[in-house]
Amino acid sequence: MIRIACCGDSITFGLLATAPENSYPSVMQKLLGEGYAVENFGRSGATVIADYDWHEERPYGPYLKSEEYTSAMASDPDIVVLMLGMNDGNPTHCFNTINGGAISEYYLSLYEKTLSKILEGFMNLPSKPKLFLGKTSAMKRVAGEYLSFDYVYHFTENLKKIRKIQEELAEFYKIPLIDTLSDMDDPTYYNDGVHLTDKGYTQL
Repeated sequence: MIRIACCGDSITFGLLATAPENSYPSVMQKLLGEGYAVENFGRSGATVIADYDWHEERPYGPYLKSEEYTSAMASDPDIVVLMLGMNDGNPTHCFNTINGGAISEYYLSLYEKTLSKILEGFMNLPSKPKLFLGKTSAMKRVAGEYLSFDYVYHFTENLKKIRKIQEELAEFYKIPLIDTLSDMDDPTYYNDGVHLTDKGYTQL
């Protein structure tokens, strides 16, 4: 049995899917079939950046300090698929120079350092799993009645910077980088411009 650990944030968890079996790890299990055991270790609100703690009044926190990370590390995986970065890039979180603005250089460097730590932690497991790093998926929110132009602009630009770090680390560690952006433009794939519909999770 080949064990696959899918690690990440709410997009791995399958937030806004109509049922847990419609998350992308569950769809992956159906596609791979017998001989594979795909486990979902996604945590809604998870970030890479880890210089703060989970708090009941703030549903965001570092993946390194989550129960899902601990469980993934203990699952003895043969394959790890990791995709984290959407919450780090969200300009309403605390990782920017001015709240609602661009992610700061300090936090970008912390993102790189901490993502390296997560990758190396999985690489050093006794099972020596094969790692796949997923680019942070698309953000399709648009400015309008509820969202400002600045919010959408900085969210988009922050994610570009984060994806560049992901590309550099994938090359450095010789880890396959999964392109989660191609063939994901269909508007019916998106629920709120970030989280996906059942159709979108299947496509992912």
